Amino acid sequence: MFDGDDLEHLVDDVLEQRTELVPETFYEHFSNFLLQSELPTVSETDFETKEEFVEHLRREEYETLRGEKVKSRAEKLIADFLYVHQIDYKYEYRADLDQSHSQGDQTGTDSESTDSDADRPTEISAYRPDFYLPEAEIWIEHYGIDEDGQVADWFTQSSEEYIEKIHWAREVFDDRDAVLLETYQFEFDTGRLRQALTHRLTHHHVSLDRRSHEELVNETYEIHNRNIPIQQMFTRFIELARTFEIEPSEIPSRLSIDQSSQYYFGMCGGLLLNAYETRLRESGNIDFTDMIYEAASLLSTGADPATPGYEHVLVDEFQDIGQDQLQLIAQLSGPDNAQLFAVGDDWQSIYSFQGAVVDLFINFEERFEYTATTTLDTNYRSPSQLVKASVELIEQNENQLVKQTTAASDAPAAVVKHLLGGYREYDYVKYTAELVAHLVADYIDSGCDPNEIMVLCRYDDAVSHLDAVRKRLHDRSIPYTSGSDQQDGVTVCSVHQAKGREADHVIVTHASEDGMGFPATDRNSELLEPVREVDMNTLSEERRLFYVAITRSARTLDVITKSNQEDQSRFIDEIDQYVDTATNADRIVSLDPTGNQNTLQARVAHLWDDTHAKKHQGGVLEDHTDSVKVVSWASADPPTVESDTWYRFENISVNEYKGDPQVVINGFSELTEIEPEDARVDVETIHYQLSQDDSSGDTPTELKATEEE
Repeated sequence: MFDGDDLEHLVDDVLEQRTELVPETFYEHFSNFLLQSELPTVSETDFETKEEFVEHLRREEYETLRGEKVKSRAEKLIADFLYVHQIDYKYEYRADLDQSHSQGDQTGTDSESTDSDADRPTEISAYRPDFYLPEAEIWIEHYGIDEDGQVADWFTQSSEEYIEKIHWAREVFDDRDAVLLETYQFEFDTGRLRQALTHRLTHHHVSLDRRSHEELVNETYEIHNRNIPIQQMFTRFIELARTFEIEPSEIPSRLSIDQSSQYYFGMCGGLLLNAYETRLRESGNIDFTDMIYEAASLLSTGADPATPGYEHVLVDEFQDIGQDQLQLIAQLSGPDNAQLFAVGDDWQSIYSFQGAVVDLFINFEERFEYTATTTLDTNYRSPSQLVKASVELIEQNENQLVKQTTAASDAPAAVVKHLLGGYREYDYVKYTAELVAHLVADYIDSGCDPNEIMVLCRYDDAVSHLDAVRKRLHDRSIPYTSGSDQQDGVTVCSVHQAKGREADHVIVTHASEDGMGFPATDRNSELLEPVREVDMNTLSEERRLFYVAITRSARTLDVITKSNQEDQSRFIDEIDQYVDTATNADRIVSLDPTGNQNTLQARVAHLWDDTHAKKHQGGVLEDHTDSVKVVSWASADPPTVESDTWYRFENISVNEYKGDPQVVINGFSELTEIEPEDARVDVETIHYQLSQDDSSGDTPTELKATEEE
């Protein structure tokens, strides 16, 4: 009997080239897949203003096969092309044409991160084309123009200004008898950029020596695996193909070379599927899917004389069954067979990626005769406020059964939203981990057992939030366990792993709209399209997943999201009337650049060494929610701060500097050194105060007694 581990081991063996179960063409397709990675695109319509769109492009970076960061999708394609063909290059290398080509450095200038060049300097010594090929002494410059020589309407330059700079660059190189190869955005947009590079490089006698497939796989696999869980995706591909009875020979006909990533991934998946089924046959084994289909086949044909005569068939979690399991259930039950007793909740159907079809439960009466329905409409786990919030959330879905769910308990509770900032995603993840560790520590200090705390995220291994949480818990010597472990400690896992479980205190992390939060936009789902017969990861299912997350709680719910309203999960907005925001004026994330006086508790994270002559000090403050620049002016006679020290700041002002808040310490400001622990989140006070909106009227003593019960 083969299980999921056996399948994963086979996929690993193939990817690590430890087996000859697949032909050499697998690695050809696999290397092509790695080269064809299609990057997510954005358009101006995805943003409210042109300025926000351009700012996004300016900050966006793309990782090349060589592991470096470039500033546009076209630049990534060029870098990868050069790498694949073993052409040494330097990115944004200064074109110091009046000196030896060996001079200069590789530090790029601050330019807009677009599929065009940003403003170019007028001095040759500061000019940095996109790529320099030292062996051939050739520069490559990518220009963001269409076939009519026009730039996009959101460019900061006009088309005339942009063309003028192209002519300037050509004159610079022509005057110095140097080679500048040009590529254009219209070539990238029409899929002709690789062909153009091939022609122009070979014209200048640059040898294109393509790396072997084996070398490409070995050197680039880990880079791709950070962005796409490749082994997991291949495993899921095989499982779906077998669930929907798709033969390996059918796979190529389901693919189109026009969708290059899906095509090469699917060709690999078909070969892996064939290898897996070959191993099953040759070893005389079956897997779970075989068990289902073979059992259904024996029952339908009557080939098994030992067919049991069951009187009753009980199916739990019916909302998560697929077509294969339905076949077996239908053979076992019916007017002339056993009576079927099905238990399920369509509001919790979250396994479409395994082939589950929620409609099988919703339309139960259409598939089985003489049905009777009993609705369990009382929630015995969660407090009233949380039940009301969850019902409000799930009622946004359309195709589902109507239920009037109520709470058995009227105990006080709170649904609390915590806002976190962070200029970089790394900072946001760090603040998330710190906040979770504070929340967990405060729950434990108030008498909660670590086993009664659960920390959830939409994904586990695909994002870094839970890994960061585990590290912070480990640093505090707080025991934790993953979803599949049976050890004692705080449960830290994905929502799928938490299904069927509960905890007094649930913390949901990364409830944000960035593709990997709530809802997730599965960037890799198109890879599975050829073998899936049901819709996967729909908005309705993502909402059901958030419903499952928040209903794990028996007492309190903390939801962590980003401070920017546009980045917060739409699902939080849908339950807004039941959610309180746990922010106040002494946190950086809630600073308001209005010039009013504020108080703040924060650490001096950094002080600049080279402040302006009129400045007293300048640097960065940081707390557990965000960071902010700080400045003080010598003329105001302000107090002095020390680096890496926590303070309580009073009578400070906040203004705006380059679109972001900035703290100003003046002569009236008062600073008091504090311990880091003094800035901790006071969970018990927050939750008790917020619970007073309840009608229960419990006192803090009564609340604690209820928790201990």
